[in-house]
Amino acid sequence: MDLTWTPEDAAFRLEVREWLEANVPHQGVSAYGGLETIGPLSDWERALRDAGYCAVSWPVEYGGAGFNELKATIFNEEYDRVGAPRRLNYPALGLLGPTLMLAGTPRQREELLPRSPALRRRVVSGVQRNPTPAPTSPRFEPVPSAAATTSS
Repeated sequence: MDLTWTPEDAAFRLEVREWLEANVPHQGVSAYGGLETIGPLSDWERALRDAGYCAVSWPVEYGGAGFNELKATIFNEEYDRVGAPRRLNYPALGLLGPTLMLAGTPRQREELLPRSPALRRRVVSGVQRNPTPAPTSPRFEPVPSAAATTSS
């Protein structure tokens, strides 16, 4: 097995590196630190989405970039190398989404997956955050259990 990078892989790595170095927010936004960090981290998630780097290993039909494993690995290596913030929507990107892709009903996949990587729906620890809360009082809505949402 040949494990050397192809010229295309090297070019992709350079493209990702240059974009990340030019766009990663380094002004104190490194991880979720309470409600005051949601705005800057949401802006970062939108920047990733607009550049085509949101949900890099997700299929395109579910709102992802559709990268193969090698391209996703290259992206993740560069993301870590520049010290980019931990993803605000990680529970949806890394846990909920892959689970629904494998075991969700067609209705769950249709409703939840395309909106999750684009932050149209935030899912954190089993609680779904309303994307347009009242300015003074955040509203949280329970995410239906799998048993409650399996019927069509």
